[in-house]
Amino acid sequence: MDIVRRVYFRRTAIEMALVEALALEHKPRHIAALRKIIERQAKSAVNENIEQFYRLDEQFHEAIAEFVGYTGLWSSVEGQRQHIDRLRRLILPQPARLREIIAEHGAIIDCIAASDSEGARHAMTNHLSQVLKIQNALKEKYREYFSP
Repeated sequence: MDIVRRVYFRRTAIEMALVEALALEHKPRHIAALRKIIERQAKSAVNENIEQFYRLDEQFHEAIAEFVGYTGLWSSVEGQRQHIDRLRRLILPQPARLREIIAEHGAIIDCIAASDSEGARHAMTNHLSQVLKIQNALKEKYREYFSP
């Protein structure tokens, strides 16, 4: 799964830079829009609508890029994201993880709203690192996805 670590590293570097920039130049409408996405994620989690939750998760990260002027940034890494996305789709059906994602997104927004760029970077790193933390457990459960 070396490729997952490479994609994770690249994505983390990009997203840390994006949240840092947004923390320094956000507008109230950005915070409101991100909070609205989280509200919709919470409803999706309660309704067990995993597909909608997944789309909203992507929308959350894409909105951050858009708000700092990098609309369409994810299309440049789309081909490599499939490896992380496969893991994310295995993780998302777990109700506890859905709640954790909502809380992690909330922490990111809180730091951005407070203009705390270092806190935003830390919150984003914590959020994204969960994929690697959960990966080992998933390797045991879904061996066929992790074959060499």
